Parts: sequence; structure tokens; C-alpha cells
Amino acid sequence: MVVSNDADRRQLITTPLCWEGWKVDESSFPVLPGGRDPQVLILDPAPDMSVTEQIAVVQAVFPETAVLIISDKISTEAVVAALDAGARDYFHFPFVPMEFLARVKTHLRIQELQEKLKVANDQLQVLVDRDDLTGLFNMRGIYQRL
Repeated sequence: MVVSNDADRRQLITTPLCWEGWKVDESSFPVLPGGRDPQVLILDPAPDMSVTEQIAVVQAVFPETAVLIISDKISTEAVVAALDAGARDYFHFPFVPMEFLARVKTHLRIQELQEKLKVANDQLQVLVDRDDLTGLFNMRGIYQRL
């Protein structure tokens, strides 16, 4: 998902993503469509609100989504503030499309690995709480439920 209040910038960000055949939703801030969490949200911060506040709003709506910031403000303070607020990456606008795509692909791989890890942890929890032979809760599982 690409979020920007400037339609031209939104188009410039979306175009390389479409080269890869990805489905890209677009929105302007603070209008964030509900529904399924996007894997990655690329945020071009609105000038009337701080980046940290915008990241907090996005994370409240999409808690499992990787937030990537793309901005023409490339000061060290801006980058540090965004990363400290929970952004996963910070791109300078204008950007080199091939580098941009490579970094987005990296974040998509990280999201995929995190999802696999979550599923594996859930499966391990079932194995810890249940008896292998009968499938019934073992003593640890019973005590946790009580």
C-alpha cells in the first residue's frame, strides 16, 4: 500500500511496484482503508503532522504491517525519529527504482519469514500443551488454562 497526499508522488512510488506485478493499493493520509493488513505500507508523510504521529496512526490501523517511509527530508534526525517510532526503512525521494524495489523485496521476505515463525511458534505451543499420544491437554496445558 502506498499512502501519500500528493497524487503525482503516489503515482511515482506505485509505478515501479507495479513493474513487479504486485497489487498496490493507494490512499491519502489519514484515510486508511480497513480490511486485510497490507504486507508493506510505504508512507510519504503529510507535512501537517509529525512522522512519528503518522507512524503511530498507521500502526494502530495495521499493527502487523511493515511501515517504510519515503521522504525528501533526509536529515539524520528525521531518519532516526522515524526508525525509533517503528518504521522499518527510510527512503530518500527521489529514489532509484531498482534500489527501491530491492529494499521493498527485502522487507517482503522479512514479513514472510516472520509469518512462518509465528505459525511455527503456534504449532510448538500446541505440542507443549498436549499429549502426543492422546491429543489431550497435559498437566502444563491444564494448569495454564486454570
